[in-house]
Amino acid sequence: MSNETKKQINEIRNIEDRYGLMLFRMALSHLVDVGHRNLNDENVAESVREIIAQAKKDKADGKIPVMTAEFQCDIVRCAAELTRFSIWTLFAYIKEHVAVGTESETRTPDAATCSACGSEVEYNGGQVDESDYVYKWTCEECGAYGRDYYDMAFSESIVDGGGE
Repeated sequence: MSNETKKQINEIRNIEDRYGLMLFRMALSHLVDVGHRNLNDENVAESVREIIAQAKKDKADGKIPVMTAEFQCDIVRCAAELTRFSIWTLFAYIKEHVAVGTESETRTPDAATCSACGSEVEYNGGQVDESDYVYKWTCEECGAYGRDYYDMAFSESIVDGGGE
């Protein structure tokens, strides 16, 4: 690998570190979906305007977003930053630094971790729901919120006294 490629790999790593793993992966996906050539300054600015307009409309209609408009705009901006690199350099980075199809991607999501961005969440209480215990959470990082479900199942019975 040439020194220039190594330098670019480090620049990509810095972008990933700045945006975070989850958002970076979403940006890679967006880059593939939209296309390297289509993420120019004009199209990015238009996409950001559309995201913000849709968020305002959704808020007025009482809809609750899965991802905040800011998070969506960051995905587009990150993808645009990645267009500075050749597709081959991006592939080299993905090959070396992005785990694909590993156990970490197929396992159950961690409790206390935001499903949208991977940041730590803040719990807002919980309650019993049929055979589950449900904790409500919010993510300070991206604004997402949701619920973590824990199965409640019988495990054992202990006699503490009485009987014959």
